[in-house]
Amino acid sequence: MVQSVKIPHTPFDTTKLPCLCGVEQHARTIVYADGVTDEIPEMPCLCPPAELALRSYAAGHDLPPMTAEQRAWCLDEIGMVEGYSTADHVFESDAIIAKTVMAAMFDYCRDKELL
Repeated sequence: MVQSVKIPHTPFDTTKLPCLCGVEQHARTIVYADGVTDEIPEMPCLCPPAELALRSYAAGHDLPPMTAEQRAWCLDEIGMVEGYSTADHVFESDAIIAKTVMAAMFDYCRDKELL
């Protein structure tokens, strides 16, 4: 089964990492908001590249440090969620920032009753 998902571009788009969410394997096509597509063969989930990277950083995998652009994107994501402050996380490690982005996203979804 092939899934098509439209997502915005992020600084993690070139990251090809295995997913850690544990969902059943299937191929997928990512369609970015500008129409660019990326074919991902037999991946275990529908997680976009940014989520794959965030899960890997949060789990402490041996990855290169986040770039300034990746950290800025993470801080922007954190700052967009009510109750979170970008300033509180500027000097955090990559792993802590990744965990905070995922927590903020989860809180946002819960707040909007998407979960």
